[in-house]
Amino acid sequence: MRLLGIGDCDPSPAKACLKQRDLRQTAIPHLILALSDTSMAADAAELLGYHVVTEAVRSLVSALKSADQRTRLQAARALMVISSTEKITYEEVQPLIDAALGSEHEIRRYAVQSIARFPDIRTLEALCANVKDPIVGEYAVVGLGNLRDPRAIGALAKVLTPNSSITSKAVCALREIGGDSALETLLHHAKSAETVSRELCDCIATFVKEPATEFLIQHGAWRCLWPAHKLLVLSSRHRCQRLAEFVLTSISRGERYSMLLGAQILTAILREQGGALEDHLIRNILMLEEPAPGWADPGYEEEQWRADAENRAAYYDLIKAANAETDRRGP
Repeated sequence: MRLLGIGDCDPSPAKACLKQRDLRQTAIPHLILALSDTSMAADAAELLGYHVVTEAVRSLVSALKSADQRTRLQAARALMVISSTEKITYEEVQPLIDAALGSEHEIRRYAVQSIARFPDIRTLEALCANVKDPIVGEYAVVGLGNLRDPRAIGALAKVLTPNSSITSKAVCALREIGGDSALETLLHHAKSAETVSRELCDCIATFVKEPATEFLIQHGAWRCLWPAHKLLVLSSRHRCQRLAEFVLTSISRGERYSMLLGAQILTAILREQGGALEDHLIRNILMLEEPAPGWADPGYEEEQWRADAENRAAYYDLIKAANAETDRRGP
């Protein structure tokens, strides 16, 4: 408690004392001042971080340049905690970026966690340099997604591996970045993956571009296509044929309770590209049974009734469209 002028250098009792509001307000200026004293700076930084003292940010940033390694470490840790309050200013980010590019691993990792919270383009190099770090790589990847800068794509591609624990975060980051290069990187990853997850398909679906549409149809991810990719699907007879096959297979496997989306897709295809469907697909559509009513928990019967009504309306629209296409083709 020597930090508070009580003579003991152990910071643990000071943590307890600082929980008292009056003493805390009195002690904070002394703790900030103690950062300039090499014999007490590390303990002062620890206490300031422990109590998330936002007014100490500038002094803690200066402490990152201390000659004492423990002081630098405690200052970096304190800033990592305080960064969650978004009280670090534009000028104060640069020393953290320097620390995130430094050679001291623990300090570097605390700094990465801090700068990952700031959508500041100056952090790009430091975040890219840390994507493969086993401790803070996830923070770096999320930070790159927040930056939305295409220059991060190469670094993100490095962690798109089957055994990487942060692959899903990198996929989401590429979705945030967007653009042709990000889509190309995602498609390359998907083609090399053992299995294509729903999460990956959802991310690819945010790119309303022909390569994404083709990939989703190829993998039968028809739920991800509508309505964003509707025009791209309907512009191709081949896509309409393949998509109709996937949807019909899915409905016939027991999705009678919730066939709303499938019925809407098939109806749109019949109305816009009905001639693209082979005769057996039309026959299979006309053989579909009316959707069965769903089951609702007590108190949710009205919501279920509305959902059932929507299902039935979509089904009748589908049958009407299939009959119209049959009549158009003639006997």
